[in-house]
Amino acid sequence: MAHWLSEHPQCYVSPKKEPHFFGDFLRAGLKIDEYEALFAGATENHQAIIDASTSYFMLPEAIRQIIEYNPEARFIVMLRNPVDLVYSLHSELLFRGIENIGDFTTAWGLQETRKKGQNIPWSCRQPLQLQYYECALLGKALRSLIAEVGSDSVHWIFLDEIKDNPRRCYTDVMSFLGIDDDGRQDFPVLNQSKRHRFPVLNRSLRTLGIWGFRIGLRGMGVRTALNRYAKVEAERSPLAAEFRRKLYDSFIDDIILLQRITGKNLDHWSPNSDKSVKV
Repeated sequence: MAHWLSEHPQCYVSPKKEPHFFGDFLRAGLKIDEYEALFAGATENHQAIIDASTSYFMLPEAIRQIIEYNPEARFIVMLRNPVDLVYSLHSELLFRGIENIGDFTTAWGLQETRKKGQNIPWSCRQPLQLQYYECALLGKALRSLIAEVGSDSVHWIFLDEIKDNPRRCYTDVMSFLGIDDDGRQDFPVLNQSKRHRFPVLNRSLRTLGIWGFRIGLRGMGVRTALNRYAKVEAERSPLAAEFRRKLYDSFIDDIILLQRITGKNLDHWSPNSDKSVKV
């Protein structure tokens, strides 16, 4: 959605798609003037100025900081089956060199150990990223967001709906943002599942970058350049049916909460449903 909106003449999306400035989660030392410089290209023609950082949704402190910075801020939230979300998140963290456990079942089982500060990769700056369960409590996060900003300032979209009718979801967003319909009909799918050709090298460079940052050194973009070359699109094997049911059961209370908030029936998320979404 951020990519689609970036091509709308009345939208300006930060060239650093996810600055993660608010919430002190993944800020990486970004100063307020550096953050605001990301939006220097916005003009009076841009009616919507967009920061697409996903971390804010899970951090109540980030939402409070955003509202303090801009009381008129509005929020677009993308929602999906939490079982698919955690599996996809694991894949993304592997690619970025944050996770070092290739098997998701094992990584899921390490969450309690990692809460105690054990088995955290050196390449992981923020261990909360490895708490897959906490990162996928969408009902809890949406309830917290609405409590902070009010429902009129929040627009939620289910990934299922984007797959079924991207044009309608896109026009709903334009209406929410108060911008004109640009007539877009092409909705390419981005950020497909991927793997890294050189995972060990990637984690090593990431670790060096973290230590360099701690002593005041700025990155030179070596890992970013490497990742462009090393990215290989690759579908992951489906989760084992028994493990998928276990994951779904762990999220059932939060899914019920999400249904209550959004008014959407999410029975098709159940692994017992023929319509259950697969990664």
